[in-house]
Amino acid sequence: VMARLRSTSAVFHLGFYRLSRGWETGECAIRANVTSAGAFLRISLRITGGRTRKIRVAGRMARLLAIPTEFTNRTKPMPQIFAMPTETVRAYQAGQPDAHGQLPERATSDGGGNPCRHCLTYIPEGAEMLILAHRPFPTAQPYAETGPIFLCADTCTRHEGPEMPEVFTRSPDYLIKGYGEDDRIVYGTGIVIDKDRMMAQAEEIFADPRVRYIHIRSARNNCYQARIER
Repeated sequence: VMARLRSTSAVFHLGFYRLSRGWETGECAIRANVTSAGAFLRISLRITGGRTRKIRVAGRMARLLAIPTEFTNRTKPMPQIFAMPTETVRAYQAGQPDAHGQLPERATSDGGGNPCRHCLTYIPEGAEMLILAHRPFPTAQPYAETGPIFLCADTCTRHEGPEMPEVFTRSPDYLIKGYGEDDRIVYGTGIVIDKDRMMAQAEEIFADPRVRYIHIRSARNNCYQARIER
């Protein structure tokens, strides 16, 4: 930030400023206190989307804008993977009809590739599982895709936390795409991405202010896997 201090309290509005990930619009508010001991500059960057960057620069007036001595950050939480809600899963496990009005099928896992959408682990070989049609949207509408999923037949614990779930460690890539407040696809956000770059790509998708959440789907069968939120 380059600015000539004309008073001990000044506000400057910048059209753009550089962040670690691309360009964003925002405001830069500068507050300067000049004392006999030197000059102290506080800069607050208000970023689109509610995130904030704060900088405190201290030093002699001649060096005020050249040498930052303190920098602190406060940002929104990193994107995180969310499994199906426990309330929904418990209803299916108790025998509630699926999105097509049919009872969930019961089958035995072969241990090869039956990811439970609740605990986000692979259902062990020989364990009983449910196969059912699920619509991961609140209401039926043209963009509300319905498809097959697997669940543990017995109660399991919902995946929570920042750790990468087991079910996203085997496939080489996944389809991810953003959805808006209206639960419809935000065009231009869908991409098949390497599993190791999936969360970084999610951050880039969330840079679009229209995106409210992201779906993770099978890159080969389009089956719903989980959801990414901020």
